[in-house]
Amino acid sequence: MSRPFGFHHTEETKIKLSLLHSKPKIEIACKICKKIFYVQPYLKKSKYCSPKCMGKDRLGKPTWNKGLTKQISPLLKKIGKNISIALKGKYLGEKSKCWKPKIEKICLICNTKFFVKPSLEKIRKTCSKKCMGIYHSKFFTGENSANWKGGISKPNCIDCGKEIWIGFIRCKRCSRKGKKNPNWKGGISPIKELIHSLKEYKEWKIKLLKKYNFICQDCFKRGGKLDVHHFPKSYSELVKEFLNKYNQFSPIEDKETLLKLSINYEPFWDINNGIILCRKCHKKTENYFYKGVFNEFKAN
Repeated sequence: MSRPFGFHHTEETKIKLSLLHSKPKIEIACKICKKIFYVQPYLKKSKYCSPKCMGKDRLGKPTWNKGLTKQISPLLKKIGKNISIALKGKYLGEKSKCWKPKIEKICLICNTKFFVKPSLEKIRKTCSKKCMGIYHSKFFTGENSANWKGGISKPNCIDCGKEIWIGFIRCKRCSRKGKKNPNWKGGISPIKELIHSLKEYKEWKIKLLKKYNFICQDCFKRGGKLDVHHFPKSYSELVKEFLNKYNQFSPIEDKETLLKLSINYEPFWDINNGIILCRKCHKKTENYFYKGVFNEFKAN
């Protein structure tokens, strides 16, 4: 197989091959670094081997058009003519034929004078964005608003009572909860996990974090991965007490009713029955997740 041109070749061999297959290149010495480089015949006037050398040579020198005017330089005269042809009939201030003076108006909010273009005479009614915001809040709310729908208030969710969009019955969270969820497998998850998923449990956790100022109560380090640890009573003990109190309900068949009762069960949401621990300190406790499961399995 033939290799592509320039594949694993040095610079010298590349030059030799290029000379063979194309017109002979011209050898030029760089003006700054005196390095020899090769160019095509149409670039025979080039003086520099790289842009770096070109920058070094031009450093501190004036630009090509400095001090030149249209009267002296024919090139600038030609450029000026081309620009005037391109901008003919367009807006160029008072000198142009289509120029119109700005119109004086008074702001409807702060009564200050301001000037606008004739094209914006009917649109602009305020002097600034601040005044425009006040104007819209006064005259474009309620029935005057473009999004007015007859004063229909937003409905509330049937399950949790949260305010939702018009046309819906439940909020996003409640519409995908329990049997309505596509991953529902007949209520396999125990009550322990379901209580953890409640909104009240998250609120209780945030209260605890604020109470202890995000500081681990064992190593006294602030921040990082923090866990809520039930103390003096463990979470499993609280669940057992709760199930014993409402033993008339089955923890498998009557999960929904038990969940509703757990919201009003005060020991679950008691701030004094919990501390904050970092992940390392939490793993040392006896009733940590995996240890607790293993102990329960051992006891059974």
